[in-house]
Amino acid sequence: TKFFFQDINSTKTLASLYSFENEELIFPDIHHATKFCLLTLTGSSDHVAAADFVFFARQVHHLRDDWRHFALSAADIALLNPNTRTCPVFRSKRDAELTKAIYRRVPVLITEGPPEENPWGVSFLRMFDMSNDSHLFCMREQLEAEGWRLVGNRFVRDGEVFLPLYEGKMFHIFDHRFGTYEGQTQAQANQGKLPELDTGQHADPFLLALPKYWVSTQHLSDRTANQSRTWFIAFRDITGAVVLRTAIFSVIPAVAVGNNAPLLLVAKDLNEKAPLLSASVSSYVFDYVTRFGVGGTHLNFFI
Repeated sequence: TKFFFQDINSTKTLASLYSFENEELIFPDIHHATKFCLLTLTGSSDHVAAADFVFFARQVHHLRDDWRHFALSAADIALLNPNTRTCPVFRSKRDAELTKAIYRRVPVLITEGPPEENPWGVSFLRMFDMSNDSHLFCMREQLEAEGWRLVGNRFVRDGEVFLPLYEGKMFHIFDHRFGTYEGQTQAQANQGKLPELDTGQHADPFLLALPKYWVSTQHLSDRTANQSRTWFIAFRDITGAVVLRTAIFSVIPAVAVGNNAPLLLVAKDLNEKAPLLSASVSSYVFDYVTRFGVGGTHLNFFI
């Protein structure tokens, strides 16, 4: 619907969009997570200066709550989403006004061109696809059977190294040792969860998170050509606007990384500023504005 929304926005024919979620079962026989909306459009000769929006309504009477309503003009949407011109999702008028105030002061990460504006020299990388690249992955039992020795969280043999394959659920904000496959129960596996390192385990600097798979350094060098780095900035692809933190970034060692943890790379000549970028994307302000761009369960590159 991206281009459809761009069109009704640029032609100023969008009068209002009132979005509902079925959590309180307005439609009893429809799944509670289903979303629907009331969309009002005008004729092409009747231009609307600023459309009226409501999101996350659960009952019809919520439309009478003034604090839920906010207005966005075409210029406002261009300010908030200059590349996609899609609609941000705010819960209240206060959120909309505060976010517009932030964007008037702070530019977006990358403005697509021409001319392109990319002051951090940022690029993105999905290193290994968990499905298509699975033939490159080795499990612990296989490596131990072939005589490889586990040192920390890496397997070594005769000068060769297999690196751990990090997944998004293995790290959290400022924590590259958040979850480990060591000691995972079947019940946790069924839920897609990992055991989390506790405070005592975090106090041990030699205790490392163990992955499910390992990858040869040769395959890693193939994916990170010209990227001579000792650490990466990674973020969780799977997330949402209703969880505790939406934008979950972390500095992780230079290891193999699955596609559910894309990498945020900074140009080599700006690499000394990468820690500043890491701190910025881990801030509450960044998390706050990111929530309004996440409509589903993925923190996509365009966000």
